[in-house]
Amino acid sequence: MQPDQVIGGRYKIIGPLGEGGMANVYRAYDMILDREVALKSCA
Repeated sequence: MQPDQVIGGRYKIIGPLGEGGMANVYRAYDMILDREVALKSCA
């Protein structure tokens, strides 16, 4: 995922938070709840 990419019409990616063996975690902004969240992308 890239910064400023919008996922599901709701979450705007801010940047990476961390990564592990099977997943990446991104800092994102929930445009509906008007707050920052963490999104996990599993491989």
